[in-house]
Amino acid sequence: MKSQKTTLVKNNEIKREWYEFDASQFSLGRLATQVATILSGKHKATYAPHQDLGDYVVVTNAKKLKLTNPVRKSESKTYYRYSGYSGGLRKKTLGEIVAGKKKGRTGPGQVTVFDSTGLAIQDTAVASLIYKAAVKKKLGQWMRIV
Repeated sequence: MKSQKTTLVKNNEIKREWYEFDASQFSLGRLATQVATILSGKHKATYAPHQDLGDYVVVTNAKKLKLTNPVRKSESKTYYRYSGYSGGLRKKTLGEIVAGKKKGRTGPGQVTVFDSTGLAIQDTAVASLIYKAAVKKKLGQWMRIV
């Protein structure tokens, strides 16, 4: 039986390409998954999880991004922010944030937790750990939003 060989790309052999997405043509979830795939390099045949093989991504028209069923999501999607003190739980809906009635995060130190069907707090905790690990490894620093 023939065995397949694993090809590892050296740092000086990594070729990065530019990808541009027009956010007005995509829904939020579809755009996020495509951008994440390109930033991580999973679209390449030489993908390896320990290497940063991602390409450059530019997202234009981010203000025109589509939400599927925005009326339902603006009322049902709730964001929670907790300061750590008693009585420090603040909640707001997506509609209030988009309308400008309430502010979102005001600094990078604040954590936003969203409420969705299922176990969203665990998803957010895992996403936070993944983000911190990516920052340590300097991964995913190839994105610009215009």
